Amino acid sequence: MGASYLWQRGESEVGVFEAGHEVLASDDYLNSPSRVASERGKTLHRHLTGPKAKTDYTILEKLRDEGATDYICLPVEFTIAGRPSAVSVATDHPDGFTAEQIDRMNRLRPLFARVCESHLLRDLSATLLDTYVGH
Repeated sequence: MGASYLWQRGESEVGVFEAGHEVLASDDYLNSPSRVASERGKTLHRHLTGPKAKTDYTILEKLRDEGATDYICLPVEFTIAGRPSAVSVATDHPDGFTAEQIDRMNRLRPLFARVCESHLLRDLSATLLDTYVGH
């Protein structure tokens, strides 16, 4: 059904986590910012520390516990039949994201979509070829 790509500062590898269609019925997805962004097309921004903190999703509590201070989840639209998806970013900067950084991320949404889509299509092509042609 899709994949998640996780990069963390200081890591040389990007973690890839593939998911089947069953993930759409899981509590992790049903109660996630990704669902809000991808299905409703809404940007979700949450401060994770300080007086404006709001950790209304389990993943946000986890990120805060790992040192994140701010979080944003942006809807992105793939070219494949307009398939919706999401890109999320967290920071551990004490002041969180600036308004300029959030604006820049919003302007970069089409680029995020193209990069994520190309990775997903490459992985999907390899899986299909392995399945029907062999490794």
